[in-house]
Amino acid sequence: MSRPQQVALRVLPQLIFGRSHTYGGSFTGSGTVESVACMTRKDIASFHQTWFRPNNATLIVAGDTTLTDLTPKLERLFAGWKPQRIPPKNLATVLPSGSSTVYVIDRPGSAQSTIIAALIAPPPFAASEIAIAAMNDGLGGTFGSRSNMNLREEKHWSYGADSRLWPARGPRIFLAVASPELSLAKHEFAANGRFQFQLPAPCKEFWRPRRAISDHLAAQ
Repeated sequence: MSRPQQVALRVLPQLIFGRSHTYGGSFTGSGTVESVACMTRKDIASFHQTWFRPNNATLIVAGDTTLTDLTPKLERLFAGWKPQRIPPKNLATVLPSGSSTVYVIDRPGSAQSTIIAALIAPPPFAASEIAIAAMNDGLGGTFGSRSNMNLREEKHWSYGADSRLWPARGPRIFLAVASPELSLAKHEFAANGRFQFQLPAPCKEFWRPRRAISDHLAAQ
């Protein structure tokens, strides 16, 4: 855990979702030194028996075959793999706090810092998903997006800046991330707030996201 971004991503989910939520676990691994040290073979086998079930799996087959030919073979090969009840997971909607909060993780001696702005985004199946994807691509989802062009190419404050929607079936976290030199962190923090989120996007910023989304839909 020597890299600032990894440290931040380990702490962030529980700050957004809380410890009891399914998505409250670390983004960079769910264990600790202590939990890994005391893990047993029985623990691993129990996890496998609980979650690796046909009613909790998706099988993808690619090749020169048909469903008619493939189905009896799969049914024979997996005949002993029986379904069972899968424990429910807490995917409850998390409401925004209504105010901004700043958390600081002090790492003495760090030459670089990581700034992460995070908020709750709708599940990926929402009617607004295409608009959300276009927003993310224009803001920080590609190299030529607003945040990277401004903070890296124009100001040279950061090696890179981006935004992303963390994959999930339920409510997601939207992240805007940059890693500036420590002496520039306070300037970048202020610039992100003013430049990234307050200025309306001109039409030219939406050309690339629209094309990317159209190409993706055509390939499906």
